Amino acid sequence: MHSTRSALASFFLCGAAIAQSYTAHPIDNLASGTSQNIPIAGNSASWDEARSHFFFPAAFLPSAGGLLTGIELVANITGTTPYERFEIWADLTQNPGLSTTFANNLTAPVLVYSQTPGSISWTGNAWTPLVFQTPFAYDGQSNLVLEVRKQINRASNPPSSSISHRVLTWPRRTDLPPPIWAYGAYGSGAVDAAVAQSTYSTQILMRLQWLGTPTLTIDSTRDTTGNTARSYFHIGATWTAKTQGSPLDFYAAAIDTVLNPTALPVPVLSGGLWLSLPLLYNSGFLDGSGQATDTFQIPSNPGFVGLRFYLQTATLGAMSAMPNSVDAPIAQY
Repeated sequence: MHSTRSALASFFLCGAAIAQSYTAHPIDNLASGTSQNIPIAGNSASWDEARSHFFFPAAFLPSAGGLLTGIELVANITGTTPYERFEIWADLTQNPGLSTTFANNLTAPVLVYSQTPGSISWTGNAWTPLVFQTPFAYDGQSNLVLEVRKQINRASNPPSSSISHRVLTWPRRTDLPPPIWAYGAYGSGAVDAAVAQSTYSTQILMRLQWLGTPTLTIDSTRDTTGNTARSYFHIGATWTAKTQGSPLDFYAAAIDTVLNPTALPVPVLSGGLWLSLPLLYNSGFLDGSGQATDTFQIPSNPGFVGLRFYLQTATLGAMSAMPNSVDAPIAQY
């Protein structure tokens, strides 16, 4: 397995058509009034140690595979968090979700990022990148697990600010596997816990950075008039889907309400088709920066509430591939 990943990594690093792109989970939007500090940051001594797992379904990852080079997170405020130990591990899994027993989620984890000891400077209300010291080769077929281990020695090296990280606010995405974590005060041993003591039915806003593969992201307007808990993808909202690839490549965009159990191969394209009965809704060429955006207004029709739309694009040219799919669960408001 390790030799296969090394070969894939060499391929992506040496390929002719290299482009930096990202996927956004579960939405490409950083505006959130709610944040969480247990997994990564540290605004309380009660949570200075934590072990956490984050799960990313294969349907929402590049179906052509790619080199995962880092992640991005959104902090609530600007500041620096010192860590006695901070690690990010990456692994592939065929499991459909996360077990609360950490070992059950891992097969051959790879340490991709470490500040042990070290510190991370966060920028408030903006995407802060964590560039992996060891990029991870994703196979295009498996689900992905990211593990974060955090330990802060507040007595000897206190954080300068009470940092936490933005989460998706509303509605709770119970259709997606939630992260899991164990936590405790410094010296509790939670950083090496065997079992998660808590789950939380929301997702920390996160971008995954990719090298050498096209991607697709989705965003939505959010109506906050009279109610700060109004959702993304409500009826009447506008969603924006962004395809990222090589400049001037041709792309085609499709939509569906059903995903295939696995991605189906497509002739002449790398990766596979996740949409079951795709309906083409746009096509054209990526611009000089390798991007194209499509917008769609959700009809103000209560009959759409409860539907879940899936989008996927294909790119032809320097990077002929099927990117990941994205989804839009339609809410009433």
